[in-house]
Amino acid sequence: MVTAIVKEIITHGENDREKIAIVANGEQITYGDFSKLIKQAANYLANKGINSGDRVVLEAYPSIEFISFYFATHLLNAISVPLDVNYTEKNF
Repeated sequence: MVTAIVKEIITHGENDREKIAIVANGEQITYGDFSKLIKQAANYLANKGINSGDRVVLEAYPSIEFISFYFATHLLNAISVPLDVNYTEKNF
């Protein structure tokens, strides 16, 4: 089951293509382009063998790429496991 937020992003990508969806680290992306990136990331993950229910470890850093892959896992009904890139053994 695709989450409601991914459905809304895709819908905005179709209806509000030019509206800004995200601003991260000085970069911005429209809903149209963001929706496209999510679908491309989902295709990439699917081609790597990711299926519904699989866990996908993602390096969590503030970027449009990370957010795209995060939502792509949801589009595939997989489970995102974001890991903080600054996390070290000392944090355990």
